[in-house]
Amino acid sequence: MMAKIPVYSFEVWDIKQDKYVRAKRPATLDAIKECNGRPILETAQEVEPSRLDANGFVSGMKFAELTLAQGQEAIVVVFDICSSSTIVEELTIGNALHRYVWLVGKMKNFLAKLQMRHSPPRFGFYKFTGDGWILLFPVERDAKRQAVGGDYVLGVIRELSLWFERTFETWAIRYLDTRPPVVGLTFGVDRGNLVRTTIFQKEEYLAHAIIMATRLQSELSSEASPGYKALTRNSVFQEHFTPAADYTVADVSKTFKNIGEGNAYSCKRISLLPRGDDSAAERGRSSP
Repeated sequence: MMAKIPVYSFEVWDIKQDKYVRAKRPATLDAIKECNGRPILETAQEVEPSRLDANGFVSGMKFAELTLAQGQEAIVVVFDICSSSTIVEELTIGNALHRYVWLVGKMKNFLAKLQMRHSPPRFGFYKFTGDGWILLFPVERDAKRQAVGGDYVLGVIRELSLWFERTFETWAIRYLDTRPPVVGLTFGVDRGNLVRTTIFQKEEYLAHAIIMATRLQSELSSEASPGYKALTRNSVFQEHFTPAADYTVADVSKTFKNIGEGNAYSCKRISLLPRGDDSAAERGRSSP
């Protein structure tokens, strides 16, 4: 998990009112330095990087609350940023980790915008992992108990992939001295019933699906070109995502430590970028 970021409440001089007034939202020191009006720092606090907007202010844009019922069935999506450790190391050495905070904040805002398209929301934010999130999509079924809505799940992670492809290319050119060996987002996707509980006064979910989605994402990340791809079990794909006509899908076999007694799982690797639009992920591997 990434360390929390210090932010400060502050006041700035308002010419019209001829006095100092408090800023509406706390911000990082770098953001405050860019403000006019001879800012004066007040109280400090620490926040998760995901709570900051693109300019370094504590974001007013939040994920809508989505609490799943006890035992509710959900599609679990675990994703992270490829080469995040390499990126964070370079920026830390250059005393520029706030650039990464900016990128994470932009991604959070984009996810919030996707979520707000529907009321009530069709997916919920569960946990920030330092370089990505765990998202929960309640399973939708029709009158015949057939799963529906899988195309929406794929649509969300495709839109996120396309947004990240555009944003990262511009961001990396401006702020990175060396291009990461692999670029993009990787997704692990599974489905199961979630048990809601409270741990240290915080609501948590326990589920094999969360463990499995995390393992799927990790297994995909170890491949040569994982960027902008999702990995899911064959049975989950057949029930929720088939035929995925607009996606390139490959059959793969995977084994997972301490899961399934070492037996191979039939899985599907889904390429999320539209066909012919995987140049960014490939550039990440071919650039010197």
